[in-house]
Amino acid sequence: MVKALKVLVIVMAVIIAAGLAALGYGIYQKAKELDLDPKKSTPQSHFSEKTLPIPPGCQIAEMKPDGDRLYVRLHSAQSSTQSPGHKCTTILIIDTTTGKAIGSLKAAP
Repeated sequence: MVKALKVLVIVMAVIIAAGLAALGYGIYQKAKELDLDPKKSTPQSHFSEKTLPIPPGCQIAEMKPDGDRLYVRLHSAQSSTQSPGHKCTTILIIDTTTGKAIGSLKAAP
């Protein structure tokens, strides 16, 4: 009975060792598929000057980044007595990878 138990323990140890080896090999294979080269993983874009389409009489009040987008809130450069429908009550949405305005949000009463 003791001899059978020893054989069973040895067989189980071999099975566990083989399973760990297979797990290690699987992790190694998946790691090879990952592209961990920092030069390739970050997009290489050349910075160039971009013009932001801000309407005349408006200025930037606030900017908030969010991933590849930048939200730019505009307000009137003159006094704050402008009507609520004024063109400066706008939030521009900019794609930071291209520098182009991809949309705008206008406040409405």
